[in-house]
Amino acid sequence: MTIVNAVVLVAFLSAPALAQNPAPAPAPAPPAADALGTWDALFNSQQGPIPAQLKLTKTGDKITGTITSDRGTSAVEAEVKDKTLSVWFNMTGQNGPIAIELTGTIDGDKMKGVTMAAGQPAGDWTATRGKADTSAAAAKTAAAPAAAAAATAASSLTGDWIVAVELPNMTANPTITLKQDGEKLTGDYVSAQYGKFPISGTVKGADVTLSFSMSIEGNAFGVTYTGTVQKDGSLKGDVNYGDMMSGTFSATRKK
Repeated sequence: MTIVNAVVLVAFLSAPALAQNPAPAPAPAPPAADALGTWDALFNSQQGPIPAQLKLTKTGDKITGTITSDRGTSAVEAEVKDKTLSVWFNMTGQNGPIAIELTGTIDGDKMKGVTMAAGQPAGDWTATRGKADTSAAAAKTAAAPAAAAAATAASSLTGDWIVAVELPNMTANPTITLKQDGEKLTGDYVSAQYGKFPISGTVKGADVTLSFSMSIEGNAFGVTYTGTVQKDGSLKGDVNYGDMMSGTFSATRKK
């Protein structure tokens, strides 16, 4: 047998043995992000900012829930893949039901994404996970004094406020005038540089959400303030200027 034939024979005999070695198992897929719970959302639409509340629960392998805004409540279905959330529901329009699809990315207790209405782009949205409810009687009893104090503080948000905004590489000091009617807040946001913009929002216990649309050099975008009433009556929380930038804010009542 020649040397060449011997090499070919060895290679041929080795092939089945190599084929029997299993390929390395693929790395397990990362767990899907947690989308369950209550989310305080803000939709930036052509009609202006629309606050809403999205509730998602899981039964078996299916995620369902509701979405509620000043336009009513609709049942939703949802799906999570990795960090991507998709939500489907029908909204009643002037000419009948409109199919809505929300697609967004979950980042811990925050989400943001885009809205499609009847297959057409309809704006963007952001959402922040609400505080988890507790059904334990002991927890409710312990939280009652703090909740009562927060409700008392939140009941007097009507008035003028001086705001300190901390953004990447810059600060701002706008003023806000609020009028409270139950859980509903209205008013004006005033910037010395960019002018006055009407505000809408809600106050639920100690949780405060304010939203408005503003325009800078012809660029319009939605702004959301999400914060809480502090023990001293001041406000503190996060602020998001559309997809441009985000930061923190504090607000004290003008004396």
